[in-house]
Amino acid sequence: MMTLVTACQSRGLEGTSPELPREAAGPGLAEVLEDPNMVLLTAAEVRRYFTGNTVYWEPLGEPEKLYAAYYDPSGERRVRERGAMTVEVGRWRFEGESFCQGDPKSGAESCGSLVAGPDDVLAFCSEAQGCAWLVIGLNEGNSLSL
Repeated sequence: MMTLVTACQSRGLEGTSPELPREAAGPGLAEVLEDPNMVLLTAAEVRRYFTGNTVYWEPLGEPEKLYAAYYDPSGERRVRERGAMTVEVGRWRFEGESFCQGDPKSGAESCGSLVAGPDDVLAFCSEAQGCAWLVIGLNEGNSLSL
């Protein structure tokens, strides 16, 4: 098992889970990209990092929550919340340069961009929620057998 992305820090970004309204979300993509240290990842880079790997997500407004998601090359995304016994299944895909993933509970799809910064910061930014999610780790393969 090899850790590819670790030790993400919020860098002052604040946000909430994707089910909450826009007014409670994190800063917008344009605002984050005003920082010259933040770089927009291409779809090819995101594909390379995520396809066939396990990604650990943290909603910025709820650091006590942690989600592990396995991104199967078939487009299936299997997610388990920390402490949960069940795995929820959703989908993931790309629409041009936008990374899209469906919420397993609601079925709602969220599309956006991933932004990288110093100290291994990697944030997901969507139109609806702003930059409200951090990738706090990434392991090669299906390390949790999701």
